[in-house]
Order: sequence, then structure tokens, then C-alpha cells
Amino acid sequence: DGEGHLRVPSLKNKTSGYSWNAASVDSSSPVNLTVDGIPLDSNTPYTVVSSTMTGISAPARGRRLTLVLSTPIAPGQIRFEADIYADQPFIRYRTAFINSASQTSVVTQADMLSWKFDDGLDAFRDFFVAQWKPGRMANFESYETDLSTSNQPVEMWTGASADHTAWRAIRNSHDEGLVAAWEFDGR
Repeated sequence: DGEGHLRVPSLKNKTSGYSWNAASVDSSSPVNLTVDGIPLDSNTPYTVVSSTMTGISAPARGRRLTLVLSTPIAPGQIRFEADIYADQPFIRYRTAFINSASQTSVVTQADMLSWKFDDGLDAFRDFFVAQWKPGRMANFESYETDLSTSNQPVEMWTGASADHTAWRAIRNSHDEGLVAAWEFDGR
């Protein structure tokens, strides 16, 4: 925005035209981490150090946006990369903190899915699958939850030996949906 914040105003389905608009009260940013006790999020003022848009060929043909950001409140830079693929309705992104201080910095919090959308008073359901575990009666059980009746945040326990797979789907009453997933190395 005009004040140097990295915020996402909406995600739009180009096929249907439906937009998932950002919440008006608490904005969304793909950057949400805490470094040395300093929150770096949608309220942080950034300066763009560099920005590039390049073609990519792997894992599929597409485009990559790379932003390098600095902020006066933390010693280092944020590198944000977002990939979009031709004819695929997915955004793959990653965020990195690059320490420029002479001492070690510690990241104590990283919210990989810090998306907040305006619900428009619509009804929402989510869908997720339990992960395989030895000794459990069933594996990869599916679950669907009515999110409209809960005031609690949706949380998942993922990773090696965790309860949930690393993806979740959400849809509104018009069957417009989003799928979120995250990658990990299995350790």
C-alpha cells in the first residue's frame, strides 16, 4: 500500500469471477513472522530493495515474483517469492528472513497461512484428512466441519507423526473454495 505495508487485498477466481476479499479489520500479508521479538507482518512498514518477475519452467511453466524488502525495525531483509503456473489455479509462495546483523537472529514464530478474509456473513465448511499412523483403526479419515457455528480458530497439527495431513480445503455456501497446503521435509 502507500505506507509500505505488504498486504493482499483479494484473491480472485478468474474462471468464476468470485473474489475472496481481505478482512477490513485485520489485514492479510503473506509475511507474518517474529524475529528477535520483533513482529514482521501486515503492519510492518517495508521498503522495496528489489523486485523481479521471471519465467520459470519447473515444476511447471509459469512466472515467479521475487520481492526483497527491508524495514527499519529489524536488522535484515525479507525475501518473498510467489510462483503462479500457466493454466493452474495455484499460488506457491515462500518467505525467508535474511539476517544482516553480526549476531545470530532467532525466528520464534512463523505463520505460513496468515490469510484473513471478509466472510460477508456467508456460511463456510472445511474439509481435511487425518494422516496415516501405525496402530490406528482407520487411516486417512476425512472430516468436514461447519465453520460458521464456531468462534474458535481452525488449527492443524501437521508434520512427521502428526494427526493431520498438510492441506485443508474451505468453501462457502456458493461452493467457491480455497485449498491451502504447505510443504515440509518429513522430519
